Amino acid sequence: MKNGSKLPSSAQTVLSKNSILKGDLDVTGDVLAEGKIEGSIKSHDNVYIGKAAVINGDITAKNVYIFGVVQGNVNSDGAVGLSSSAKLFGDVRAKTFNTEDGSVFKGALETSGQDKKTKESLEIDSKIEYNDKKSSVIESL
Repeated sequence: MKNGSKLPSSAQTVLSKNSILKGDLDVTGDVLAEGKIEGSIKSHDNVYIGKAAVINGDITAKNVYIFGVVQGNVNSDGAVGLSSSAKLFGDVRAKTFNTEDGSVFKGALETSGQDKKTKESLEIDSKIEYNDKKSSVIESL
């Protein structure tokens, strides 16, 4: 993750580590989520998902940088980056997609790099079996 390798020291919207949000978040400006969110996140700017964060919902933003756990689809006009501690279970649509060693990604990937006119797609199984049954990844953590 080139530009998003560190969490920002401040953001316009911050959900602290011990917070739980049930519902959708739609904001202008950068978002830093360190807690738990059960709902979608939309921002016209950057979204940062901290190491302790667990998100169960879709994310739509200019750029998305994940350090924690996300179960949901990610849509970005720019970059999506996964740090070594990131776990993403859902589909990604972005201009660029970057991962660090140790990150986990299960889903479909569609990128359209700056110089590319066509889109590439990589399909990966998005369901994981735990104890002989299919269940939510979040429930199993």
